[in-house]
Amino acid sequence: MRWPSTMRAPASPLKPRAIAAYDAIAKDSAVDPIYRDLAIVLWGLHALDTVDPQTIVDRLTPVTGPSNPWHASATEVTAIVHLKTGDRAAARADYQKIADDLTAPRGLRARAAQMVAALES
Repeated sequence: MRWPSTMRAPASPLKPRAIAAYDAIAKDSAVDPIYRDLAIVLWGLHALDTVDPQTIVDRLTPVTGPSNPWHASATEVTAIVHLKTGDRAAARADYQKIADDLTAPRGLRARAAQMVAALES
């Protein structure tokens, strides 16, 4: 599926290399797991316009668990995927999960609460 042109970021010649670099880091067992998980989140964020949405969600799912330090960021990228595919209910649920998460960074919680309000209207 291709995203609507109004929701696509401008093409960058460096984007494919960034996606490949994050992918390599995420798959490198010599890298500390905390950095591999961060690489998955960054991979998902950069892959939004080029990779199948379900592939992104599937790859982010293990990082969205509450014990993972990147769970709120991974959940936010998942919410963006849901928005881009037109699944407002799933996106709202993802944002609500972040807004209710007292362990999520304050700024991310605030942004998520704003998105919940916007998706309710």
